[in-house]
Amino acid sequence: MGVTWNNVFRMECKKAFHNRYFWIALAAGGLFAAMSGLYMVESYQESARILARMGGNPMRQAFGLYNSWIGGEGNSLGFTLFFALLPFLAALPYGWSYQAEIKSGYAKQVQLRAGRHGYLLAKGAAAFLSGGTVILLPLVINFIAVACFVPAVCPTIWFIIYYPMHYGAIASELYFTHPLLFVLMYLCIDFVFAGLFALAATAAGCLSGKRVVAVLTPFLLVLLLQYLRTFLYGRYYKEISPMYFLHASSIQNVADPWIMLAEGLVLLLVSGGILYWKGIRRETF
Repeated sequence: MGVTWNNVFRMECKKAFHNRYFWIALAAGGLFAAMSGLYMVESYQESARILARMGGNPMRQAFGLYNSWIGGEGNSLGFTLFFALLPFLAALPYGWSYQAEIKSGYAKQVQLRAGRHGYLLAKGAAAFLSGGTVILLPLVINFIAVACFVPAVCPTIWFIIYYPMHYGAIASELYFTHPLLFVLMYLCIDFVFAGLFALAATAAGCLSGKRVVAVLTPFLLVLLLQYLRTFLYGRYYKEISPMYFLHASSIQNVADPWIMLAEGLVLLLVSGGILYWKGIRRETF
């Protein structure tokens, strides 16, 4: 009896969002987001107390939501851990599943009923969605939680030293005019890249046949880009490392949309190509 693609996709999503690795990754990301939020809320309240003792708060626009949430601040340990481990957290929920199901024989059974194209498309889509969701949720919760304590004042160039947004950075004009739209834009970017990291893990598992290799491959790729950027220091002032350009404000170099697009397309095409080559064209498992 045949199985429709919708049934396979729903089944894959259920497995992707209801396994212990998804909850472990979500808990770790949530912990890092909470660490960042607590640190920044405490810092804001301490600054407010100091300014109050000085007779008021003449620097109200210097300390706001948009440089206090985890995507806008660059000081806390939680921020560092979250963006450094983002590729690993994105791959952990379901990036290993294809390799595991090939070994168990489950993949063959499903493909006999749904076809290889349908199974692989459902598998890749479920991995993409689980990776994106496990990163998106901590970011959104952190933003909402910090907004409960820190006012959402619109950033201004008069306090540019408090807002790490360099000239020429992606959508920098939007940051100072419609900051909420800027945040939503970056949430979408982070969701897409996290999903692509999960898809890359799926492809790596297809090549290597090892779960550990699958989960660690996106993290190692980002570390490689992080290492390569050191050779460009002082020569090239566009950010090439996702560890930095997925943060919603500039860490060192400015984020360039063309670099982000190019790296995203490479991840998509290479991962999709590997899955097609190994999963569709081969005759046996």
